[in-house]
Amino acid sequence: MLVDNTLDRPETGDTPGGWFPKNLELLVVVVVAIAWLGWFCWSNYYFVDDFFRLSEASTTKLDWSYLSRSVYGHFVPAWRLVYFFLQRWGGFSFWPAYVLTILEGIALVTGFWRLTAALFGNRRSNLLILGWFIFSPAFTETWLWFANILHLCSSLACVIWALNGFVRYARTGRKRSLIPAWLAIVLGFGFYEKTVMILPLIPLTLLLLGVQTYGARRGLLESAKAVVRIWWIIGLFAAPAVLYFWYYFSHGYYENRTKPTVAAVVAADTAAWTHALGVSLIGGPFHWRYFVGGLATAEPRLWAVVLAGLLLSILVLITAVCRAGSWVGWLYVAVSFALSISMAIADRVRIYGHVSAFDYKYSADTLPFVLLGIGAAIAPIRDGGEWVIFREAMPASRSHQLSSGMRLSSVSQRRVVVAAAAVMIVYFVSSLASTLSYRTTWKADLSDVYWSNVTSAIRTLQRTGRPFSLYDTIVPATTNYDFPEDLLSATVTIGFKHLSFDDPSLPLYAAVLPKGNVVAAHIVPQATTTDGSAQLAGATVSGGLMCAEGAERTITMKIARPLSPGYRFLLLEYSASSPANVVVQVVSEGRVISATPEGSFSALPGTHQYLAPLAPVATQELRFTNTSTAPFCLNAADVGGLATNV
Repeated sequence: MLVDNTLDRPETGDTPGGWFPKNLELLVVVVVAIAWLGWFCWSNYYFVDDFFRLSEASTTKLDWSYLSRSVYGHFVPAWRLVYFFLQRWGGFSFWPAYVLTILEGIALVTGFWRLTAALFGNRRSNLLILGWFIFSPAFTETWLWFANILHLCSSLACVIWALNGFVRYARTGRKRSLIPAWLAIVLGFGFYEKTVMILPLIPLTLLLLGVQTYGARRGLLESAKAVVRIWWIIGLFAAPAVLYFWYYFSHGYYENRTKPTVAAVVAADTAAWTHALGVSLIGGPFHWRYFVGGLATAEPRLWAVVLAGLLLSILVLITAVCRAGSWVGWLYVAVSFALSISMAIADRVRIYGHVSAFDYKYSADTLPFVLLGIGAAIAPIRDGGEWVIFREAMPASRSHQLSSGMRLSSVSQRRVVVAAAAVMIVYFVSSLASTLSYRTTWKADLSDVYWSNVTSAIRTLQRTGRPFSLYDTIVPATTNYDFPEDLLSATVTIGFKHLSFDDPSLPLYAAVLPKGNVVAAHIVPQATTTDGSAQLAGATVSGGLMCAEGAERTITMKIARPLSPGYRFLLLEYSASSPANVVVQVVSEGRVISATPEGSFSALPGTHQYLAPLAPVATQELRFTNTSTAPFCLNAADVGGLATNV
């Protein structure tokens, strides 16, 4: 094996390492990790949809109508609840969000440390996996964007703690370990549907334990028997998932739209590994592409992609030669990665292609399970005792022999330790270079002066006493989405009641530009209907309304001259007698896809406005489908760019 057990600390009881680190090295790593995160996020501020969610929370009451509203096609009531209390406690101050960010980091670090201890024992070699996880560039974008922290990290922490509870049950048979695990799953679904990853991780982890305890042939059989015996645990964990997805599919969050091909998903999975997560394992990507308002996607150089693939291949080869059971660790890597990535980017591939896989926010939450698999391939799982989930225990000495594959002399052990330390130093330096490069550009585009100016403008708007919504959205001045020339970093919609669509010069918005100066802005229509009207909707039906009365009724608007791909806004004025859910779709090159990031919106009783960025695709037709029984009517609808007086 690569790291021998003689280097490990002795284990005690069912909680190896206990709740607090028993070796100084681990304590130092945890403290440095939290300090690093605190500095990395220091002087950060809200970004993109954070503004809108806070404004939305400030003008609504806490009820199920608010909590259940779609967020980019996600059903995330806990996510919305956090924004509600953030707005009540801090308004637009970032301090409460900063504290929550640190708490998220502590939950991830402690949860992952306890999971590695439960699987591998209280080993110094766990420091390699923990350091690999904590300082990975894969979380760079996540830690700087609070909406993503709340979305991805909350769900990931819940999955890690739930898996930790199951592994401890597998070791001890104590059912009390399953109670916090089940509660973590319930909480995780409130932030992200990918909490469902706990279900495939359970049998995958049992396969890992079985093969590395008994060997390949018997391990497969024992793992299968264990899965059958714990059907009630799988059912217990599946219950909140079934309830969640029943609500998700039956309430308009998921749309019947063109699905990506298997080949497209496989291509995206490959790109996510070669250009994002795989390169992050060596501290990459080292190069970022397309900074707009601080956002970027990974674009590693060819040498980095080749180097990452080469080093991983060498590691696979070494472990295959040195350890008989290493293959199950690599299987753990492949399966957990493929399932997680496919679930996250399948819908994005349909709209943006495989380039969406370069965005770390779709793969960061896969990293801990990839590292667990790599750790299991390098070093044996915890031995010296019985995994009670298997009815017949293998003697500790035999288990150790199966897992190890080979023994190293004391001299070789020291060399392995020195080599591992050198690798981690190189990794830390390269990772530091990647993450600081991202942060530097982020802070350069979103400077402290900018944030202070935005905060000042927000206070001015609050003093007017009028309702408003904030947007901090990428809005290029050109219609070419890939190469923007400018952006409006925040758009403030003031006064919802009587917006006029007849006079485009009327300053309906206050646009906050990148440097923080506030100017008047308005929507400039760029589309007409087939009858040539300047507005997409209007007095085309008796009574001046286009109505969809009853469930699954659709209002269709055909555009006279199809719009070329570009970034625009969709602005609606609608009327509803009671709450209704409206799915918004666009026909683009014969495909029916989601027209807005959320895919749908909740229409409130009365006459209101709805503003959302439109999908940057060629647009031939807009469809508004009422999925509720309550009537929904459009007074007017515009598609256009946001223009200012500067």
